Amino acid sequence: MAAHARDYQWVNGNSRIDFWVSGETTSDPVMGPAYFNSRFDMDDVSAGQNARLTICLRVCLAEVGPWTKTVTDRDGRPFLQWPQVLDYWTNSWKPLAHWPDKVFDLFRTWVEQQATSFWGNKDSSWGNSGFWLFCTRPDWQGLDWPRGGNRPTHRLYVNCDFECIRAAGDGDAHVLIHCAYLNPKVPPPPAPACAPVGSPPSNGPKICAFVNPGRASRTGTGLLTFETIAPRDVPCLPNIKLTRPITGYCVPHEIGHAIGLPHIGVLERRPDCLMRVEKGDNGSCLECMTGGTEADANNIMGYGHKTTLINALPWAVRAAEHTHTNPSDWMIGLGQRAPLDLNHLRQFTGNPQAPAARMREYRESNK
Repeated sequence: MAAHARDYQWVNGNSRIDFWVSGETTSDPVMGPAYFNSRFDMDDVSAGQNARLTICLRVCLAEVGPWTKTVTDRDGRPFLQWPQVLDYWTNSWKPLAHWPDKVFDLFRTWVEQQATSFWGNKDSSWGNSGFWLFCTRPDWQGLDWPRGGNRPTHRLYVNCDFECIRAAGDGDAHVLIHCAYLNPKVPPPPAPACAPVGSPPSNGPKICAFVNPGRASRTGTGLLTFETIAPRDVPCLPNIKLTRPITGYCVPHEIGHAIGLPHIGVLERRPDCLMRVEKGDNGSCLECMTGGTEADANNIMGYGHKTTLINALPWAVRAAEHTHTNPSDWMIGLGQRAPLDLNHLRQFTGNPQAPAARMREYRESNK
């Protein structure tokens, strides 16, 4: 684990919570570490108010134009040489144009809003009900309420949040994303009826967007085009039978990569995907993008926009770093819940220091 900058704030009994952590966190070994900041808020906690863990990602969205120097990807391959950009889908160069007046400023705002509203669980229209975390370790008192009491009445959940922070430049950013405007006079080739990229020409990304997470030693790099702010319709996939079309969102998907989430087939350890990874694929092949089921393909880290428990891994791993616990000590859930009444838990278990398995049993019986 990389060294982290920490700010100690909250101490309860034998437990400590770091208010601020800045450093690398590895949610998946294939994707590798992602560098970001995070804030653990305990200011307003009570028997009716949970704690909050916010991932704070500093993003520099850079307008591409004649001033843009040649940019290489993490493998050292050039992908941006004005006035062209490399499309990884077709392995061909596409012509660029100047951004229309004031459009880039709007685009930058839209990207920041999409990232924050999706991963920050603030907009139910995405279909993302939010994530919560709960520490199941009975000897850890950091989230017991009231603080410092011999007989706490509640244990707090941790609500997961996200902030996309506008960075001043490359040196100030966790991720530098180059934003290009494709030449509108050059129409894209027609999409096949059932292509992995999925989007008809009038909808969604026209070329392959990408984001690589930052490291402690370097800023992450990415590419977005104007079309990536639109939904992407996927009517069918060549290796997954869909019962209905999928709607995907490129910006939240790429921001997921920036905080350390790989494609869904890697996350879910699907055999076909892992076989390709073992042979040298970086996790971007069709088998890893679609996973093994329709539900996988529907995930935000596939071709869709749904979330499952596994999408909360960056928060769960970072929560363990804030609290000096292990990721396995943390339960993940969807939605929002009030702090856990320990009086009810004691009645259920007959033991005020219930083991983790009994806590999980309690939560299952009270859904």
